[in-house]
Amino acid sequence: MGEEFATSRPPKLSVKIRGTRKIAQVGVCKNNTYVYSAQPDKQDVTFTYMDSDAQPGVNYYYIRVIQEDGQIAWSSPICVEHG
Repeated sequence: MGEEFATSRPPKLSVKIRGTRKIAQVGVCKNNTYVYSAQPDKQDVTFTYMDSDAQPGVNYYYIRVIQEDGQIAWSSPICVEHG
């Protein structure tokens, strides 16, 4: 389930995805806006996203995945207080 934490550094998300089919698209959403998107075209995807534009305050992040067969998944949100 979702997490909540505070940091004075830019928030860093470590993402590891294993699909049942190839991943057609993966996105990082911050406060309901895509801030990162990729089309990896493979079943196992690992990456790190650092929010270098983080402003002071609370932001939430989640990962959205679309497989090549059209199936969609997303993570629970992570709330980060930056400042």
